[in-house]
Amino acid sequence: MNRKIKLQLICGVIIAVLMCFGCVTTKGAGPKQAIPPESPFTKIKTGMGTTQVQDLLGIFNDFKVKAMPQGYIPFYRILGGNAVQSIQYYKGQGRIYFEGDGISSSVVKIEYDPTEDGYQ
Repeated sequence: MNRKIKLQLICGVIIAVLMCFGCVTTKGAGPKQAIPPESPFTKIKTGMGTTQVQDLLGIFNDFKVKAMPQGYIPFYRILGGNAVQSIQYYKGQGRIYFEGDGISSSVVKIEYDPTEDGYQ
């Protein structure tokens, strides 16, 4: 095969892969729901720490921790960056997203979802 055909083939494969990843759905990707006033999630505000959230909501059903891409930059944690993201899953209530430096973290996002099964 000549070089032009190889380049077109490679570009076609890359475009197909990118299109497939663009169609992937993730848990909790549905429309955002308003938090009803009777929900314990109304007490949670962005900026709260993990201990404060657990005092208000109790222990979570499951959680997930992942390193953020910037966490791999040397000395990023020393400068106070958000190197780690964690998600706490609460059955029948939703998910709370935290970001921090790996030692302390605070709430950055609250997702109310009454269909949450409590597991990742």
